[in-house]
Amino acid sequence: MPDKLTLFLQDVTSAKVKADSANAEVIATLKKMTAEEFARVPRDVLNDLTTRQYADVVQTVAPDVQLVEPAAAIPAGGRHNRAWRDYWTWIPAPVVAVVVSLAIGMITLAAAVSLTPLLEWQSYSTPLSRPAHVSEWPRCRRLSRWTDGCVYGVTKGMSWHNAARYLDIPESYLRTLNRHVSGDAIPTGSDLTVWRERFPLQEVQ
Repeated sequence: MPDKLTLFLQDVTSAKVKADSANAEVIATLKKMTAEEFARVPRDVLNDLTTRQYADVVQTVAPDVQLVEPAAAIPAGGRHNRAWRDYWTWIPAPVVAVVVSLAIGMITLAAAVSLTPLLEWQSYSTPLSRPAHVSEWPRCRRLSRWTDGCVYGVTKGMSWHNAARYLDIPESYLRTLNRHVSGDAIPTGSDLTVWRERFPLQEVQ
């Protein structure tokens, strides 16, 4: 005749899917076991018990056993924490490396985007000194509201309206400043002079 543990294990699957009454039935069955039978109960069955339920069963089955720290046996929310740990352990190391690299890249990009306007503003607030001949001016890295005192090499054709919008200056002033660029649009390869008249040009020696 099967012992109580065998009978219990045969019925444990159906007992798990029942509501509170079924849970109480499982606990009642565990309490009827001997200490030896309880010691052989599979771990996954015990993991379904709360800390309080586990301590209650142990106190009934083996009253001489003192649980110094019941939470260490089956911590509250243990199944949830274990599930997350198993999930991250399952992810392949190369995937984790890619995710970490992307995260670092996004942080670096965000820092660069935040610092660029600050550096441009600092450069804009510094007094400039430019020779009278535009041919001797430095090249602009890009067109922005802080760009000044430089020549921008147009790598892709654009409209006068967009160029003025990038620079935050009137379109008519930009056209006047760049009379050497003819046409209704600024063609690729053009040199666009950017000067806001914030400083005097150096006198020709």
